[in-house]
Amino acid sequence: MLALENGSADLIRALNNYLVALSLHIREYYWIDMRKSNEIYHYKIEESKWMPNKGGYLIGNSQPTHMDFYFIYLGNLWSVVCSLATADQSHTILDLIEAKWADLVVDMPFKICYPALEEQECAWPTLLWQVLNVACIKMNGPETAAKTVEVAEKHISRDKWPEYYDTKRARFIGKQSRCSRPSQL
Repeated sequence: MLALENGSADLIRALNNYLVALSLHIREYYWIDMRKSNEIYHYKIEESKWMPNKGGYLIGNSQPTHMDFYFIYLGNLWSVVCSLATADQSHTILDLIEAKWADLVVDMPFKICYPALEEQECAWPTLLWQVLNVACIKMNGPETAAKTVEVAEKHISRDKWPEYYDTKRARFIGKQSRCSRPSQL
């Protein structure tokens, strides 16, 4: 968005240096896998017990020094798509999705995060299955992409493309969900 002009070259160079440093910081300090889970297990953090042997993801923080161990789908999938995660981390994120398919996907991809926030189970398929497919295609995982589309195809069109589904197995169209309506002539 910044045009390369006489005075902007230094600013562009500084921004690129900052982005490289920020990416390295995020990749190092916000990555959790089984090795990191074993390190933090001593701090009595229950969330680490969910981690499969094969898999990992980028965690967040809700305030300084307070790590958020929810698996946030959209952030992790976009980290794959835009190369914030390394290639190894990207494959590991997709490995986690495969290993925890029964918790994360069930009958409708995908819940916003796992475990659910405040006992609210919902899935936003119109957004997340598309981003997952882009991530899978980028990382040469077409079988996971195909599985995801297969799950979504069973419901989405029939249900008129709702924004989200409720309950763990996504059995109900969300109460406040907006569905596409046939155009009236």
